[in-house]
Amino acid sequence: MLPKLITIGSFFLPTYGLLTALAFLLALWVTVRLGKRTGLEGERVTNLAIYCALAGMAGAKIAMFLFDWSYYVAHPGELFSITTLQAAGVFQGGLALAILTAYLYTRHFHMPGLITADAFAPGIALGHAIGRLGCFSVGGCS
Repeated sequence: MLPKLITIGSFFLPTYGLLTALAFLLALWVTVRLGKRTGLEGERVTNLAIYCALAGMAGAKIAMFLFDWSYYVAHPGELFSITTLQAAGVFQGGLALAILTAYLYTRHFHMPGLITADAFAPGIALGHAIGRLGCFSVGGCS
């Protein structure tokens, strides 16, 4: 395990955070390139990726609160604690809200669903693989 990639005094660069950011940027780069190649508008693809990422983070937190509902009802102060804010959340909740966001966005802007999904699939796979390395680095994925 290597949770801290670089430590200088009290400052440290978390491995998970760095790899997650790198995963998103590389996935976005791949997705925009593939989207443009298939005739999708680059700005729409970028916006969709950002909205899905934000929805994924929100959905993961919402699912985390729902799964641990009794704990957060008993300890409402923990909702906004540093520990809770740093927690990644529940993957399935993030995936569900990101898929819903993608569906609504593509319908609203009349983007072809299958072509858009094809453009996003390799980027999502790459981003997820790099993100899993970050998760593994802190001992979260065994």
